Amino acid sequence: ACAIALVASVSGGGSGGILVAEGATTSFQETVAMLRAAMGKVGFTAAGMALIVAARYQWKVGGALRYVAPVSLALGIAMQLIFIDAATVAHRITGPAFVLWLLVVGAMLLSGRTERLSTEFAGRASS
Repeated sequence: ACAIALVASVSGGGSGGILVAEGATTSFQETVAMLRAAMGKVGFTAAGMALIVAARYQWKVGGALRYVAPVSLALGIAMQLIFIDAATVAHRITGPAFVLWLLVVGAMLLSGRTERLSTEFAGRASS
Protein backbone atom coordinates (compact mmCIF):
# COMPACT_ATOMS: atom_id res chain seq x y z
CA ALA A 1 0.00 0.00 0.00
CA CYS A 2 2.88 2.35 0.79
CA ALA A 3 4.54 1.69 -2.57
CA ILE A 4 1.24 2.38 -4.36
CA ALA A 5 0.78 5.60 -2.37
CA LEU A 6 4.28 6.69 -3.34
CA VAL A 7 3.75 5.99 -7.03
CA ALA A 8 0.35 7.70 -6.98
CA SER A 9 1.82 10.79 -5.31
CA VAL A 10 4.33 11.36 -8.11
CA SER A 11 3.14 13.67 -10.85
CA GLY A 12 3.43 11.96 -14.20
CA GLY A 13 2.90 8.47 -12.70
CA GLY A 14 6.52 7.30 -12.97
CA SER A 15 8.19 5.84 -9.90
CA GLY A 16 11.56 7.43 -10.71
CA GLY A 17 13.34 5.86 -7.74
CA ILE A 18 11.14 7.43 -5.06
CA LEU A 19 10.59 4.16 -3.23
CA VAL A 20 13.29 4.94 -0.71
CA ALA A 21 13.27 7.76 1.82
CA GLU A 22 16.30 9.47 0.26
CA GLY A 23 14.48 9.90 -3.05
CA ALA A 24 11.30 11.33 -1.55
CA THR A 25 10.57 14.86 -2.74
CA THR A 26 7.61 15.90 -0.58
CA SER A 27 6.96 15.48 3.12
CA PHE A 28 4.11 13.05 2.32
CA GLN A 29 6.39 10.93 0.16
CA GLU A 30 9.12 11.03 2.78
CA THR A 31 6.71 9.96 5.53
CA VAL A 32 5.26 7.13 3.46
CA ALA A 33 8.74 5.96 2.41
CA MET A 34 9.89 5.87 6.05
CA LEU A 35 6.71 4.02 7.06
CA ARG A 36 7.29 1.52 4.25
CA ALA A 37 10.87 0.91 5.37
CA ALA A 38 9.85 0.50 9.03
CA MET A 39 7.01 -1.89 8.22
CA GLY A 40 9.33 -3.93 6.00
CA LYS A 41 11.82 -4.28 8.85
CA VAL A 42 9.12 -5.24 11.34
CA GLY A 43 7.67 -7.82 8.94
CA PHE A 44 11.09 -9.28 8.18
CA THR A 45 11.84 -9.53 11.91
CA ALA A 46 8.50 -11.25 12.59
CA ALA A 47 9.15 -13.73 9.78
CA GLY A 48 12.58 -14.45 11.25
CA MET A 49 11.07 -15.10 14.68
CA ALA A 50 8.56 -17.47 13.08
CA LEU A 51 11.45 -19.37 11.45
CA ILE A 52 13.22 -19.71 14.80
CA VAL A 53 10.08 -21.16 16.38
CA ALA A 54 9.38 -23.37 13.36
CA ALA A 55 12.90 -24.82 13.50
CA ARG A 56 12.12 -26.44 16.85
CA TYR A 57 9.04 -28.20 15.54
CA GLN A 58 10.72 -29.17 12.28
CA TRP A 59 13.51 -30.84 14.24
CA LYS A 60 11.00 -32.76 16.38
CA VAL A 61 9.12 -34.07 13.34
CA GLY A 62 12.30 -35.51 11.86
CA GLY A 63 12.68 -36.95 8.38
CA ALA A 64 13.36 -34.41 5.66
CA LEU A 65 12.30 -31.62 8.00
CA ARG A 66 15.24 -32.41 10.24
CA TYR A 67 17.48 -31.22 7.39
CA VAL A 68 15.42 -28.06 6.97
CA ALA A 69 15.40 -27.17 10.69
CA PRO A 70 19.04 -25.95 10.97
CA VAL A 71 18.56 -23.84 7.85
CA SER A 72 15.37 -22.38 9.35
CA LEU A 73 17.16 -21.57 12.58
CA ALA A 74 20.19 -19.97 10.91
CA LEU A 75 18.01 -17.98 8.51
CA GLY A 76 15.71 -16.85 11.33
CA ILE A 77 18.65 -15.62 13.40
CA ALA A 78 20.20 -13.88 10.39
CA MET A 79 16.89 -12.14 9.66
CA GLN A 80 17.03 -10.52 13.11
CA LEU A 81 19.97 -8.41 11.88
CA ILE A 82 17.67 -6.26 9.72
CA PHE A 83 17.86 -3.37 12.19
CA ILE A 84 21.67 -3.28 12.20
CA ASP A 85 22.94 -0.98 9.48
CA ALA A 86 26.29 -2.78 9.31
CA ALA A 87 24.44 -5.98 8.32
CA THR A 88 22.89 -4.50 5.17
CA VAL A 89 24.99 -6.81 3.02
CA ALA A 90 23.71 -9.81 4.98
CA HIS A 91 20.14 -8.68 4.30
CA ARG A 92 20.82 -8.95 0.58
CA ILE A 93 21.61 -12.61 1.20
CA THR A 94 18.92 -13.42 3.78
CA GLY A 95 16.10 -11.90 1.73
CA PRO A 96 16.58 -14.17 -1.30
CA ALA A 97 17.44 -17.09 1.01
CA PHE A 98 14.09 -16.59 2.76
CA VAL A 99 12.27 -16.66 -0.59
CA LEU A 100 14.12 -19.88 -1.48
CA TRP A 101 13.20 -21.34 1.93
CA LEU A 102 9.54 -20.46 1.29
CA LEU A 103 9.67 -22.25 -2.07
CA VAL A 104 11.27 -25.40 -0.62
CA VAL A 105 8.94 -25.68 2.37
CA GLY A 106 5.96 -24.72 0.20
CA ALA A 107 6.81 -27.54 -2.20
CA MET A 108 7.04 -29.93 0.76
CA LEU A 109 3.61 -28.76 1.97
CA LEU A 110 2.09 -29.13 -1.50
CA SER A 111 3.46 -32.65 -1.80
CA GLY A 112 1.83 -33.59 1.50
CA ARG A 113 5.15 -34.87 2.78
CA THR A 114 5.18 -32.70 5.92
CA GLU A 115 1.67 -33.72 6.95
CA ARG A 116 2.55 -37.40 6.72
CA LEU A 117 5.65 -36.82 8.81
CA SER A 118 3.69 -34.77 11.36
CA THR A 119 1.05 -37.48 11.81
CA GLU A 120 3.74 -40.13 12.14
CA PHE A 121 5.46 -37.97 14.76
CA ALA A 122 2.21 -37.41 16.65
CA GLY A 123 1.55 -41.16 16.60
CA ARG A 124 5.01 -41.93 18.00
CA ALA A 125 4.72 -39.23 20.66
CA SER A 126 1.39 -40.50 21.95
CA SER A 127 2.49 -44.15 22.19
